[in-house]
Parts: sequence; structure tokens; C-alpha cells
Amino acid sequence: MKNNRFVGWICVTAVFAALVAQAAVTPAPVPAGALKMKRMMKLSNTGSVYNPRICNGEVFAVDISAPVYSAGRFLEGSTTPDVEILGVKESRMISPLDRTSKTWILSAGGSTADTAYFSLWDYATMTERVDDTNLAIRPNAFDWVDSDTVISASYQSGQRNRLYLVDIATDPSFTVTLNTSWNVDGYVEAPLPRPASAPSQWATVTAGMRTSATPAQTKPRSGPSI
Repeated sequence: MKNNRFVGWICVTAVFAALVAQAAVTPAPVPAGALKMKRMMKLSNTGSVYNPRICNGEVFAVDISAPVYSAGRFLEGSTTPDVEILGVKESRMISPLDRTSKTWILSAGGSTADTAYFSLWDYATMTERVDDTNLAIRPNAFDWVDSDTVISASYQSGQRNRLYLVDIATDPSFTVTLNTSWNVDGYVEAPLPRPASAPSQWATVTAGMRTSATPAQTKPRSGPSI
């Protein structure tokens, strides 16, 4: 497990666009005006696109506009989805397994009890959804820490300040378990991005960035720092 520090960032849009830098990648900040819109992508029922992800040039997105939830995959350079599914159970984020898989997609659940889980989808058709009901933390966002571990936020009331470390397995079956490298609970509590008096949650998380967090218990184990 690599050492990582994490921070949440909020991204809720009706239409999302891929932005690409026209300057060479350097340690210095990108100059003003160097970012330009390259393409605009839309799902059929675009209303509230949530947590789009780019993996190997492909864009994975979900729309959480009730009652017709949707999800789609856009191939590199495309403005229309290669695969789109409508009328599915709510999902708040999808990503290929380990960011690179062409077999499986991992999905973070929704805001209701029946979508409170991680689920596994077939990559080619984005169907055959299999829920893992052992870990009902209502994961609304995640990011890959390594090939089989994610950092996850939660949409569960009373737990929205928690960041979970979760192990994902697909062989011989799809299982989701808490990773206890941080502590025995498998999560830390981190300050929410907005004042506690305002409705708030970690709408998304990204590996490799910073936040202030405290373990839920005082029995730390060896593992990644945060």
C-alpha cells in the first residue's frame, strides 16, 4: 500500500466538458488562457451529471436526475456515449476496476437504502450489476489507492465526515471489506469542506491530495498516512 493523503473536491454539473492543457506539462502552474475546451459530452437525460472520471482517455459518467438515472462511457475523442444505460438504480460514480480494467466497472451507490453499496458492472455492456451488501456505507465517491483498494466517501447520514479505506476483490466472487491499515475501524474522520451548520458531505475524494483527519479510535496499525 502506498502512502497517500487525500482531499475531497465537489463536482456537480449538468453538462461536463473535458479540458486539456495546450502547454507542455511542467511543475509550474498552467498560465491563464492555456486551458481550452476540447469537446462537450452529454448523456441522454442530462440534468445532474455527478463525478465524471477519465481513465485511459475514456470518460465514465452518471446522471443522478430522478427518476431516470443513467450512466455512460465515452470513448476517447467522442462526444456521444459508446455505451449508455437508462433507468438503472442510482449510482454516484463509476470507474473501471483499478482504472484500467476492460472487464469490470466499480460503481459507488446512491442516496437510498437499496443503493447503499458498491456494485460491480460488466464493462462491455455496463449491465449485470452485482451489489455487495456487506458494507452499507452509501459510498458516493471513491478513488483508487492501488490495484485493489479505494478511498471512499460516504453519503450515510451521521457518517458524511468519514473517509473509508476499502479493499475490492472480484475473484472468486465480488467482495468489499474494510481495510484496517489506518485503524481497527477502517476509516478516519475528516473536516467537511463546508461549515457543519450547512448540509455537506465529501462529494468526491481524490488520492494524492491533502486533508486533516483523525482516526476514529486510538489503536493505530501500520499503514498509509493521511
